[in-house]
Amino acid sequence: METAEQTIGYQPKPDRMEWFDDECRKALEEKNTAYKKWIDRPTRTKRMEYERLQKIAHKICKNRKRTHMGNSIRDIEENIKDKQIRKAYKEVGSLKARFQPHTDLCRGINSEILSKEEEIKTRWKTYFQDLLTPPPATAGQSSPLEAIYINQADIEDQLEE
Repeated sequence: METAEQTIGYQPKPDRMEWFDDECRKALEEKNTAYKKWIDRPTRTKRMEYERLQKIAHKICKNRKRTHMGNSIRDIEENIKDKQIRKAYKEVGSLKARFQPHTDLCRGINSEILSKEEEIKTRWKTYFQDLLTPPPATAGQSSPLEAIYINQADIEDQLEE
C-alpha cells in the first residue's frame, strides 16, 4: 500500500454531497447539541427545542439539495443542447448512482469470513504463494517446464540427425 501511494500518489474521493455546505453542517450540529441536552435531562422544553431545530435543519438541507438537483438538471440540459452527450450521460449517471458500501471482507481457507485487516493480508499472501509456487516434483517425475525443455532438446537432436 505504501509503495503504491509513493508511486501513484494519493487521490481523495470526490465529494458526492456538493450541496452540503457550512450552513447545513451548523444546523445539524445545533440539532445534535440540543438532542444531547434533551437526552441528558429530558424535559418538555428541551424536547420542543430539539424538535424545532430538527425541523430547521431538515428544511435547510432539503432546500440545499433541491437547489443542487435543479442546477444539475439544468447543466445536463445545457450539455445536451451543446451536443456534449457524453458529459450529459456522465452527469445523469452520477445523479442516479446510489450508495454502494465498500466492504473489506475475505473468505478464509475453510470458507470462514475474515474481517480484520491483518487476517485479510495474510490470507491474500498465502493465496498468492500457493498460486505462484509450483508443486514440488516427486521422484521420477519432472516438472512441466523440465518436460518442455527435454522435449525441445529431443526435437533439436532429431533435426540435427
